[in-house]
Amino acid sequence: MRVPSELGGLGAPGAPRWAAPSTLHAAGRRPAQERSHDGSPRRLTSPLEALPGQPEARCEDLPRAVGARSRASARERVDTIAGPVGADPLGYGEYVRLVAQLGHWAATPDGQQFVLREAAAEQGAERRREKRERAFRVQRAMRPLFDEAAPGKAGALSPMAKCGWVRFQRGAGVAVRVDVNGRGSIRGVASCGRRTCPTCGPRLLARDAELVEAGVQEHGYERTLMATSTVRHWRCHRLVDLRKGIVAAFVDLQRQRAFKRLLERYGGKVFVRVLETTHRDANGWHTHYHALVFVDRELADAELAAFNAEWSDQWQASVVRAMGRAHRPTRATGVKLTRCYRADYLTKLGIGAEVADVGRAKVGKGRTYWRIQSDWLDMGADVQSADARLLVEYIRDMRAARIVEWPRTGEYTRKKLDERHPEKKPAERESAFMHDEEWDALRRIPQGRAAVLRAAELAQPGHVDEAVRDTLDELLRGVQRRRGPPAHPARAP
Repeated sequence: MRVPSELGGLGAPGAPRWAAPSTLHAAGRRPAQERSHDGSPRRLTSPLEALPGQPEARCEDLPRAVGARSRASARERVDTIAGPVGADPLGYGEYVRLVAQLGHWAATPDGQQFVLREAAAEQGAERRREKRERAFRVQRAMRPLFDEAAPGKAGALSPMAKCGWVRFQRGAGVAVRVDVNGRGSIRGVASCGRRTCPTCGPRLLARDAELVEAGVQEHGYERTLMATSTVRHWRCHRLVDLRKGIVAAFVDLQRQRAFKRLLERYGGKVFVRVLETTHRDANGWHTHYHALVFVDRELADAELAAFNAEWSDQWQASVVRAMGRAHRPTRATGVKLTRCYRADYLTKLGIGAEVADVGRAKVGKGRTYWRIQSDWLDMGADVQSADARLLVEYIRDMRAARIVEWPRTGEYTRKKLDERHPEKKPAERESAFMHDEEWDALRRIPQGRAAVLRAAELAQPGHVDEAVRDTLDELLRGVQRRRGPPAHPARAP
């Protein structure tokens, strides 16, 4: 039996490498697969035994596992990789198990290639460093906007301007920490914890996405719907008025007896709702709600259409009561109920990792707050530009908004989900220490924080302090070279 060694050369030009069958045994593969009377592998229709720590692999997942669009192309790809399946004990279900443990298929400029799990981890780490560096650039450029949008008390710095900049305690210094997973962080500095912060916001949205995903998995994807509720708006409307109006309309909707009876009829309850805001030059701010609804059974298409129509009628009435007839949406666009699928519902909900990524925020009919940040930075970060005014308005008007609203009672409150799925905080592996004067000099260097964290993550175990010290010295010497030698005082005549 021929099995590709490490599967690293699959799909690449040249002959693939092969390994002994013991490779599969070490990876968790069973010695052989049950065969039919004609000697060919039996077609698997039931779920296979899940690998330790891996999601359950099914035979119908083969096209996705091998990077193919259909089962026919998947059969051709497997035959090319592992030899004819009819003459090889490596069957389709076993191939899915092997792929799930060793890596995944990915699109490259040279075509589909297999990416080992270790290589994918390295690529993910480099991608994370790039995102962090860009977030630091955005945060540094937006510090003047923070003081304007959310000023501190008695002329002090804004909490968002202090984030990642001001030390907790004078004389205590700052630590660069590296955990057991190789991720670096800076300890001993302030953190604002606001969702509009370029560094804190993505982290909070990512945690919300983890809890939402956990709740949906517990209830079931097929019994989860997403309701998108919108209102009519124009360019002249202020963001704060639209935000307060749509929140009041949704609260009014949930208080209506007719809406409660509608949810009871389908066994539904609102799990979580997210307030998302985008902007278009033609229509101004577009504030809308995404709500996940749990139902007691999978609805047919006719039931879903009827549920959508009744919800839309009641939403129109609530909008009129809360905001006035001018903001009343049409029946077709007021509410849209869709089924939740694993691939994209978190992104549509507005809390997925792609949404929180300031470097590649999602692009749709309007620009999100994160996309405006990215565009503003790419265009030179002019504090007097139109995008800068939009950022200031968003930070100021969304300051008191609850972007993610969780249920207050039941089994799916944020507190209970957090208890059932606690946040994983890796233990510290090692750390490096910086004095107050060194930190004050480092934070003034553009991308100085990112350079120190990158050096700490790439350092060998036991050499983090040395790597941080060398990087810090190099950055400070570079600043001194750019400043030039000190000027000599003029001699007295």
